[in-house]
Amino acid sequence: MNEPFEIQKRISALHSELDKISAYHKRIGMADHWISVGLMVITLTSSIVAGIGGIFMNLSSQATGGLALLPGLMAIVASNLKFQGKSNWHFRKTEAVDGLLHRLIYELPINPTAQDVAAVSALLTKTKQDFLKEWEKTFQHNWDNFHGIDKRTGNIGEDKSNV
Repeated sequence: MNEPFEIQKRISALHSELDKISAYHKRIGMADHWISVGLMVITLTSSIVAGIGGIFMNLSSQATGGLALLPGLMAIVASNLKFQGKSNWHFRKTEAVDGLLHRLIYELPINPTAQDVAAVSALLTKTKQDFLKEWEKTFQHNWDNFHGIDKRTGNIGEDKSNV
Protein backbone atom coordinates (compact mmCIF):
# COMPACT_ATOMS: atom_id res chain seq x y z
CA MET A 1 0.00 0.00 0.00
CA ASN A 2 1.19 3.51 -0.80
CA GLU A 3 0.74 5.10 2.64
CA PRO A 4 2.09 8.61 1.85
CA PHE A 5 -0.35 8.83 -1.08
CA GLU A 6 -3.28 7.80 1.16
CA ILE A 7 -2.27 10.39 3.75
CA GLN A 8 -2.09 13.10 1.08
CA LYS A 9 -5.58 12.07 -0.10
CA ARG A 10 -6.87 12.50 3.45
CA ILE A 11 -5.14 15.87 3.81
CA SER A 12 -6.61 17.00 0.50
CA ALA A 13 -10.12 15.84 1.47
CA LEU A 14 -9.92 17.52 4.87
CA HIS A 15 -8.54 20.70 3.26
CA SER A 16 -11.49 20.75 0.86
CA GLU A 17 -14.00 20.21 3.68
CA LEU A 18 -12.47 22.99 5.79
CA ASP A 19 -12.53 25.37 2.80
CA LYS A 20 -16.22 24.63 2.14
CA ILE A 21 -17.23 25.06 5.79
CA SER A 22 -15.30 28.32 6.07
CA ALA A 23 -16.76 29.77 2.86
CA TYR A 24 -20.30 28.78 3.85
CA HIS A 25 -20.15 30.38 7.30
CA LYS A 26 -18.47 33.51 5.96
CA ARG A 27 -21.25 33.92 3.38
CA ILE A 28 -24.05 33.33 5.92
CA GLY A 29 -22.33 35.60 8.45
CA MET A 30 -22.21 38.42 5.90
CA ALA A 31 -25.87 37.89 4.99
CA ASP A 32 -26.94 37.99 8.64
CA HIS A 33 -24.85 41.12 9.20
CA TRP A 34 -26.43 42.97 6.29
CA ILE A 35 -29.93 41.87 7.32
CA SER A 36 -29.21 43.33 10.76
CA VAL A 37 -27.98 46.57 9.21
CA GLY A 38 -31.03 46.66 6.91
CA LEU A 39 -33.40 46.27 9.87
CA MET A 40 -31.66 49.16 11.62
CA VAL A 41 -31.90 51.36 8.52
CA ILE A 42 -35.62 50.55 8.13
CA THR A 43 -36.17 51.31 11.81
CA LEU A 44 -34.41 54.66 11.73
CA THR A 45 -35.80 55.72 8.36
CA SER A 46 -39.40 54.91 9.23
CA SER A 47 -39.12 56.71 12.54
CA ILE A 48 -37.63 59.82 10.94
CA VAL A 49 -40.13 59.83 8.06
CA ALA A 50 -43.07 59.35 10.46
CA GLY A 51 -41.87 62.21 12.66
CA ILE A 52 -41.01 64.67 9.94
CA GLY A 53 -43.89 63.65 7.69
CA GLY A 54 -46.44 63.86 10.45
CA ILE A 55 -45.26 67.26 11.67
CA PHE A 56 -44.13 69.08 8.52
CA MET A 57 -45.49 67.26 5.47
CA ASN A 58 -49.11 66.71 6.47
CA LEU A 59 -48.92 62.92 6.14
CA SER A 60 -52.24 61.29 6.90
CA SER A 61 -52.68 59.83 10.35
CA GLN A 62 -52.86 56.36 8.79
CA ALA A 63 -49.53 56.79 7.00
CA THR A 64 -47.88 58.29 10.07
CA GLY A 65 -49.27 55.52 12.27
CA GLY A 66 -48.15 52.85 9.82
CA LEU A 67 -44.63 54.26 9.70
CA ALA A 68 -44.58 54.62 13.47
CA LEU A 69 -45.38 50.90 13.83
CA LEU A 70 -42.32 49.80 11.86
CA PRO A 71 -39.65 50.50 14.54
CA GLY A 72 -41.49 48.33 17.04
CA LEU A 73 -41.98 45.55 14.52
CA MET A 74 -38.34 45.71 13.48
CA ALA A 75 -37.27 45.57 17.14
CA ILE A 76 -39.36 42.42 17.66
CA VAL A 77 -37.90 40.81 14.53
CA ALA A 78 -34.33 41.79 15.42
CA SER A 79 -34.57 40.67 19.05
CA ASN A 80 -36.19 37.33 18.23
CA LEU A 81 -34.19 36.38 15.14
CA LYS A 82 -30.89 37.78 16.50
CA PHE A 83 -29.27 38.38 13.13
CA GLN A 84 -26.24 40.21 14.54
CA GLY A 85 -25.60 37.48 17.11
CA LYS A 86 -25.90 34.84 14.41
CA SER A 87 -23.53 36.83 12.22
CA ASN A 88 -20.96 36.93 15.02
CA TRP A 89 -21.43 33.19 15.60
CA HIS A 90 -20.83 32.41 11.91
CA PHE A 91 -17.72 34.62 11.81
CA ARG A 92 -16.32 32.98 14.96
CA LYS A 93 -16.94 29.55 13.44
CA THR A 94 -15.19 30.71 10.26
CA GLU A 95 -12.19 31.79 12.34
CA ALA A 96 -12.13 28.46 14.21
CA VAL A 97 -12.27 26.45 10.97
CA ASP A 98 -9.62 28.69 9.37
CA GLY A 99 -7.41 27.95 12.39
CA LEU A 100 -7.78 24.24 11.70
CA LEU A 101 -7.00 24.84 8.03
CA HIS A 102 -3.88 26.77 9.03
CA ARG A 103 -2.89 23.89 11.29
CA LEU A 104 -3.44 21.38 8.49
CA ILE A 105 -1.37 23.37 5.99
CA TYR A 106 1.43 24.80 8.13
CA GLU A 107 1.68 22.91 11.41
CA LEU A 108 1.74 19.27 10.33
CA PRO A 109 5.18 17.67 10.12
CA ILE A 110 6.88 17.44 6.72
CA ASN A 111 5.96 13.76 6.58
CA PRO A 112 2.60 13.65 8.38
CA THR A 113 1.22 10.42 9.71
CA ALA A 114 -2.37 9.27 9.58
CA GLN A 115 -2.58 10.13 13.28
CA ASP A 116 -1.53 13.74 12.56
CA VAL A 117 -4.36 14.13 10.04
CA ALA A 118 -6.79 12.33 12.35
CA ALA A 119 -5.96 14.78 15.14
CA VAL A 120 -6.97 17.75 12.96
CA SER A 121 -10.10 15.89 11.89
CA ALA A 122 -10.98 15.18 15.54
CA LEU A 123 -10.56 18.88 16.34
CA LEU A 124 -12.97 19.70 13.50
CA THR A 125 -15.52 17.29 14.95
CA LYS A 126 -15.14 18.85 18.41
CA THR A 127 -15.40 22.36 16.95
CA LYS A 128 -18.63 21.45 15.16
CA GLN A 129 -20.09 19.93 18.33
CA ASP A 130 -19.12 22.94 20.46
CA PHE A 131 -20.61 25.41 17.99
CA LEU A 132 -23.80 23.35 17.68
CA LYS A 133 -24.26 23.36 21.46
CA GLU A 134 -23.72 27.12 21.52
CA TRP A 135 -26.23 27.60 18.67
CA GLU A 136 -28.85 25.54 20.46
CA LYS A 137 -28.30 27.42 23.72
CA THR A 138 -28.20 30.91 22.22
CA PHE A 139 -30.36 30.93 19.10
CA GLN A 140 -32.97 28.23 19.51
CA HIS A 141 -36.42 29.82 19.31
CA ASN A 142 -38.09 29.94 22.68
CA TRP A 143 -41.75 30.82 22.91
CA ASP A 144 -41.76 30.95 26.71
CA ASN A 145 -41.78 34.76 26.69
CA PHE A 146 -45.04 34.77 24.74
CA HIS A 147 -46.79 32.41 27.14
CA GLY A 148 -45.79 34.04 30.41
CA ILE A 149 -43.80 31.02 31.60
CA ASP A 150 -41.65 31.67 34.64
CA LYS A 151 -38.18 30.37 33.73
CA ARG A 152 -37.34 29.66 37.37
CA THR A 153 -40.37 27.49 38.14
CA GLY A 154 -41.75 26.56 34.72
CA ASN A 155 -45.23 27.66 35.82
CA ILE A 156 -47.54 29.53 33.47
CA GLY A 157 -48.77 32.97 34.52
CA GLU A 158 -46.26 33.52 37.30
CA ASP A 159 -45.53 37.07 38.34
CA LYS A 160 -42.07 37.90 37.00
CA SER A 161 -41.92 41.43 38.36
CA ASN A 162 -39.67 40.43 41.27
CA VAL A 163 -37.27 38.37 39.14
